[in-house]
Amino acid sequence: MKLNFINFEKMEIKILVLLISILLVILVGCSSQNLHTQSQKNDWEKDNLKEKIKSFTEFYYHVANENGRIQKGKLYDKCTSKYNNEGNKIEEKYYRSDGSIWKKITYKYDNKGNNIEKSYFDENLENTIHKFKFDTQGNRIECYTYDGSDKSLVTKSIYKYNDRGNKITGYVYISGEIYTKFVYKYDEEGNKIEERKYYSDGRLDYKHTYKYDNKGNKIQENEYYSNENLASKSTYKYDNKGNIIEEINYNDDKKIIYKFGYEYDKYKNWTKQIFYKNNKPYKIIERKYEYYE
Repeated sequence: MKLNFINFEKMEIKILVLLISILLVILVGCSSQNLHTQSQKNDWEKDNLKEKIKSFTEFYYHVANENGRIQKGKLYDKCTSKYNNEGNKIEEKYYRSDGSIWKKITYKYDNKGNNIEKSYFDENLENTIHKFKFDTQGNRIECYTYDGSDKSLVTKSIYKYNDRGNKITGYVYISGEIYTKFVYKYDEEGNKIEERKYYSDGRLDYKHTYKYDNKGNKIQENEYYSNENLASKSTYKYDNKGNIIEEINYNDDKKIIYKFGYEYDKYKNWTKQIFYKNNKPYKIIERKYEYYE
């Protein structure tokens, strides 16, 4: 079957801006699954949260280096995430240091717990509404993205799955013609081991590969340029409880670009993250949780 492709140069500026949030939905909200498919998980599990979390707030601080000690500096941002008692996310809000909201995301669900709508309000981007359809297995098979102001259809995305519920392809259409394509591969355990994104003319945009330990924890992720030369590598370390304690990202010259370190509470939820950039502490993120009784 011959595929028709659109001319990128003819796209309106408005569509270009909306595509930013659309691709975020595809790469994050519609991310590929492992053996325990996304349709079988609630957001507590997807977000790696332990116990019944009602909400959490993340506080973002600049770093103050006092006498060689890493200290919290000035608060510059924060965000909150709320969950219903079934473990599904219902709202995210992003705040400036003065308390004003610059971004908000809301979620709606059907009676089966499927996320059927996701709405974005963002001062820096066009507002969008994403509506989803699911098959009988709970797999998300279609995504329709609408302009939040005039409710016009911007894109349509179609996803296909293998018999284990793992997403294997994703197509994004604009005006009925293919804009981009995603292809995924998995190992025998159902872990995603490769992701490719293609332009509308069939050229490779990027490739990611993944490696796992014998417990199913991701221990390495490689990103490749369109010519399939290595662009960056990320490595992950875990403690004996399965909590991630370190993440390091290297560029193609094997130099460290950034590094994360984590601290956890008694429930195994992380409470502090220190972000290092070019081997120097760059920001500190703290989380505070509210639990259902």
